[in-house]
Amino acid sequence: MRLTAVQRVVYLAPTAKRYYFTRRAAAGAEARALIKRKYPTERPESEGGYVTYRGWHWSEDERLVKVCSRLTKRILRLALSSGSEP
Repeated sequence: MRLTAVQRVVYLAPTAKRYYFTRRAAAGAEARALIKRKYPTERPESEGGYVTYRGWHWSEDERLVKVCSRLTKRILRLALSSGSEP
């Protein structure tokens, strides 16, 4: 079996610090990273074997999920209008 080098277009989500094969995936990761930066995950707490605080993640808040969706769309729109077409 022969291996060949192939160049592909990939998209960078700078806040998420990762590369993605699709523009949509990169925009979604960027939106999630921006929201996670503002609303960090809270770990659960337990005392004596009982959970006293179950923790929190931004995806549990329906309002923040909608914000993430709108932010993803806005990032995609800005990427398309800035001429980042391959």
